[in-house]
Amino acid sequence: MTRLLAVIAAVIVTAAAALTAFGATVDPAPRPAHPVDPPALIDSVRRPATRAAVEQAATRVAVRYALAARNWSARTARAAWRRQQVLAGGRLRRQLTRTRPTRAQVVALEAERGSQLAVTVGTPRPQVTGRRAVVLVELAERAATRGRAVTYRTRNRAALTRTPSGWRVTGWTVLPMSEPAR
Repeated sequence: MTRLLAVIAAVIVTAAAALTAFGATVDPAPRPAHPVDPPALIDSVRRPATRAAVEQAATRVAVRYALAARNWSARTARAAWRRQQVLAGGRLRRQLTRTRPTRAQVVALEAERGSQLAVTVGTPRPQVTGRRAVVLVELAERAATRGRAVTYRTRNRAALTRTPSGWRVTGWTVLPMSEPAR
């Protein structure tokens, strides 16, 4: 297990070095634009809503999931994992349930002083059809380990399904920056 954690730490450091070599800059930590506490899910199923309200509700859940997935430190890793579970549904939720951060992983993060911080920089209009939605969430991110940090941007595709209790993220994909958005 320790060997696995060492490999994970090495991958993070290597990725940070590679991003720096390709022009990523080291900046102070960006501040989250949205609260990262587990939200009360918006229930657009029980009450009539305009198309804009449905799109906004799906986007809000996708952004909250993105921030839960990408904002963590050793101290907050388990809470971030729980926030993701609250917002997830279907196969993604089952996968998250199986991958709870272990004590050894948290200890390794503490030893490496690992952290990740992201802020939303864009959310183009989502694609909503019936009970399904696809939302793109663009993030400015900062990954840090052992006092070194690298900043970069990511585009993330969230697939959502509307349930009786609100929108749930059922798929999450980090897109290469060169891949077409839709």
